[in-house]
Amino acid sequence: MRETVRPCAKVRQRPDPDAGSKACLAPGTRVVGIGVVPFWRKVQLSDGRTGWVAKQALAEAPAGAGVVRTGAAASAPAIPAAGDDHWLEVHVVDVGQGDGIWIHTADDGIPGNGVFEGRNIIIDGGPDASDGRNELLHYLQRQAPDGAFIDALIVTHPHDDHYPGAQAILRHYQVRDYYDPGYPSSSSKYLSFRAVVAAESADGRAIIQHIGRAHFGQPDWGRELQVQFLYAYDSTAALGSGNTKVNNASIVLRIGYGTQSFLFMGDAEGKERAAAPDTARYVERWLLDSVGPGLKSTVLKIAHHGSETSSTLPFIRA
Repeated sequence: MRETVRPCAKVRQRPDPDAGSKACLAPGTRVVGIGVVPFWRKVQLSDGRTGWVAKQALAEAPAGAGVVRTGAAASAPAIPAAGDDHWLEVHVVDVGQGDGIWIHTADDGIPGNGVFEGRNIIIDGGPDASDGRNELLHYLQRQAPDGAFIDALIVTHPHDDHYPGAQAILRHYQVRDYYDPGYPSSSSKYLSFRAVVAAESADGRAIIQHIGRAHFGQPDWGRELQVQFLYAYDSTAALGSGNTKVNNASIVLRIGYGTQSFLFMGDAEGKERAAAPDTARYVERWLLDSVGPGLKSTVLKIAHHGSETSSTLPFIRA
């Protein structure tokens, strides 16, 4: 158990925040990891009993500490073969008018080996910042205890059906990295949200803010993933005006895992509302010209909620 656990870490009967407690382990108690699910690790206690502990309460014991671990860290750069339970999970949550997506990578139970690390990524948060009506928060809370780690929070663009719900994620969980397209919004509501982001910390470390595509870098979500930030706000591009311009600031993200891939479009647009669908403009045109064949994906999270302004025919064909 982490030394910072106070007063103790509960060992639960099931990987569920509301499950009954079998034991409460003091800081520094050593256990053996024997299984994993999102946000939880199954452990064996010194008396042979087993149960589930929230991952944020656990830290890997130092080498030579006499603790038996399941598995061994990979020493070769090759990515090990995925087991039958090594799924990439993409949960697209019904948040009403808006986007709220939770991505979870497989966990091989070997902390720190750089592959299958059980990462959690959130894309947008839906329209409601309150706890009572935030459907993404409710969905996560059925699986993740308060204080769990979110490795990355991505806000695709500063519209009210995408970022407000992320504020509840920041309230209830520890967010390590934040990604923002860098659109210069003057909305007081959005600026207040950004102030909440800036005050966040995870495991005693201040949140790392990646503002603008030039600062996104290559995220450490596990070597088994192919992660590409294909687009984010470009002040030199022809993006339209008003709401169209804000939509066209959206972060566009592609994630590949094995033979499968997901393209997350935010609200990026491809044409004016009244224009014909045969010609792509705006972000869709930019992606066609800059990425081309690299757009091909297994799953498309369609842009702008399937609006008339998204998904031109050239883009869908690509």
